[in-house]
Amino acid sequence: MAAPDRSKIEAQMNTLKTAMPDQDAGRIRAQIAELQQAMMVLGQAMYGSGAPATGPGGAGRPTGNGHGEPRGEEVVEGEYRDM
Repeated sequence: MAAPDRSKIEAQMNTLKTAMPDQDAGRIRAQIAELQQAMMVLGQAMYGSGAPATGPGGAGRPTGNGHGEPRGEEVVEGEYRDM
């Protein structure tokens, strides 16, 4: 994480901490929204720096079904009987 991003998030956390004892709901909600926005930017930067997976579905699409199986194969999760 870059130092300016880190200091911005830390500053917003400290501002939120100082708003908590006042119990001003509007101010607290505003500070939470600002902190969430900064965290989303951080998350986008983290995930944006990785190389996207490529496969038959095109760029950025995973190649499997999420369970370690190639796409297109039917997987039976379990069997049951109605009684």
